[in-house]
Amino acid sequence: MACREIFIEMKLGEPPKPFYLHIDTGSGQTWVLCANGETLSIISSLGPNGLLVTEEESVVAYIGPTESLCRAHTSDPEHNMRCEEEDDYACFFSIMYADSSVYLGVVVNESMTLSMQDASEKRVFTLFGCVLEKHSRVEKLPLLTDGVDGLGRCEGSLVDQLWTSNVIQKKILGVCLAKELRQRPSGPLPAGRVGFISLGMDFSSKFDSQNLVWSKLAGPE
Repeated sequence: MACREIFIEMKLGEPPKPFYLHIDTGSGQTWVLCANGETLSIISSLGPNGLLVTEEESVVAYIGPTESLCRAHTSDPEHNMRCEEEDDYACFFSIMYADSSVYLGVVVNESMTLSMQDASEKRVFTLFGCVLEKHSRVEKLPLLTDGVDGLGRCEGSLVDQLWTSNVIQKKILGVCLAKELRQRPSGPLPAGRVGFISLGMDFSSKFDSQNLVWSKLAGPE
């Protein structure tokens, strides 16, 4: 069976702009290719929706109440410990994957618009990585996504942040995929299975529990 990957559309920034994010249940780090204030992005290859433009004031600090979340968003905590006052104690983002690709930037507190169960939309603020620089030996072009949505069982993941801020009542991640293949409208994403991802909803009360398959999410190594 061919390997399949899951991508979702999420609206980030104000006004909300759609971005395609790769789903990663083995990590808690969410990031998107972006530009921040006067800091220039040195990324040459962009995703289908371009860069998320954020304000310089959105960068979180590696001191005070955001310190633990900042630590959770970097694979090199000592990098942030070397921050000095002249950098306004900015929280630096970094992640390295198994293929040795590295993504660097800052952690921002930005707007995210979520689709609710009643078809309404809710605007929340979450912390995620604003990637300004990337290093990858092998990269398939054109890029199909603009970033990664880290939904693993980790501190600082999107599920953890929404639960901590009482946006969702349970730490549950549900993935529902349609059985049939449906052709997507013309656009940068190829044809594929359709479905939805739910955060915080108890699927057993909505669907036949006999048809549900549950699995524990990967935690930090």
